[in-house]
Parts: sequence; C-alpha cells; structure tokens
Amino acid sequence: MDFSQINSVVNPGATAAAGGSESRKTLSDLDQGDFMTLMLAQMQAQDPLKPTDNTQFMAQMAQLSSVAGINDMKESISDLANSMSSSQWLNASGLIGKTVLVPSETVGLSQGTPITGQVSLDTSAQNVRVDILTKSGELVRQVNLGAQPAGTLNFQWDGTDNNNLALPNGNYTLKATAIRGSTSEALPTSVQATVGSVSMSGGSTQLDLGPMGNVKLSDVKAVG
Repeated sequence: MDFSQINSVVNPGATAAAGGSESRKTLSDLDQGDFMTLMLAQMQAQDPLKPTDNTQFMAQMAQLSSVAGINDMKESISDLANSMSSSQWLNASGLIGKTVLVPSETVGLSQGTPITGQVSLDTSAQNVRVDILTKSGELVRQVNLGAQPAGTLNFQWDGTDNNNLALPNGNYTLKATAIRGSTSEALPTSVQATVGSVSMSGGSTQLDLGPMGNVKLSDVKAVG
C-alpha cells in the first residue's frame, strides 16, 4: 500500500492547504479503530494482480487482538490497583487514635508525655545507651540501659534532662548505641506515636503522627 494513502487515512487533515490546521496522530496514539481503518484501506488499495495473502491479514488481525487485549489488561490492572488503594485507605482509617510503632530518629515531646521506643540488638552488648539531642545537636539526656542480650529492647524517656528538669515541647533526636568492649555500634530506633489522621499521597497511604510528621502505612512495625 502507498504510504501517502496510509497517511491520508490516519491523518485526514494532513493534505490541508499550507497554513491550515492539521491533526496528526503518532503511532502511540493509534487505537483499535485506526488499525481497522488501515486494514480496510490496505485491502482496497492492494494490487489486483498480486493480492495480499490471507495469512498476512490473519497475522495482522492476531496482532490487533493482542494489542486490544494488552490495553484491556492494563485497564483492568489499573482498576484493581485503584480498588486496592481505596481499600487500604479505608482499613488504615481504623488506626486513627491508635498507637503505632514506626522507624524514626525523631520524637515529638508534647506536654511531658513519656516517649516509648525500641531498638534491636543482633548480638549482646555490655551497655546500650540512648542519647536525646535537641535540633541543634545539644545532648540533653542520656538513658543508659545497661548490659543487654540479643533481641528487641524497649526504652522510655520521661521528657526530662539529665538534671531531671522538664524539657520544652518540640522535636528531639534519638541516637542509640551498643557498646561492646572498645567498640560501639549505632542502632536504628523505632518510636511509638499516635495516629492523628490518614491521607493518600503519591498512591500510598500516609499516617499523620503529629510532631513526627507523616509516615507510610507500610512503615508501621506494630500497632497497639
């Protein structure tokens, strides 16, 4: 088939006078209707002395069905993803007002409410220490937990400094350390916080933890 004929089928406005508006489609814009139009045009424009073999038309029909099937599958997967996101958001709304444990090095001190956290030890340590620092990096409290075996270790900070004076509300930084002989290892910390609200952002469910900000639902390690 002559390419000029194909062009006139897909882009009927392409032969408009110079300066006129044109409506063109790229290959990625072609849909099932365009493929059918092209196939019919091909059949009408074929050389009567050298007609296109039937197997070629069958192959083109198979390709067309494959493209249509892929598009339908994409739509189905997209619908399923949207449905799962909505279901996840509805389920997460049941966490509002509950306490969750999430990985965090930041804690929000509010009205002297004690902060409860957790660290995990791969091996035993002679001493585990949790330092609490201000935003500027000033050490205000050091919580020594003593010798600990391997496993999960809970800790609590009552919101006071090393002199047992109440500290102002705000965000503080946690730095946990495991001491083994002359070496020390930084440990990741997790903190308990209350869920204030639930929202959707970037396709993921977000939990509002107040001073600690938003975290993904998938980051929650425990509820209760």
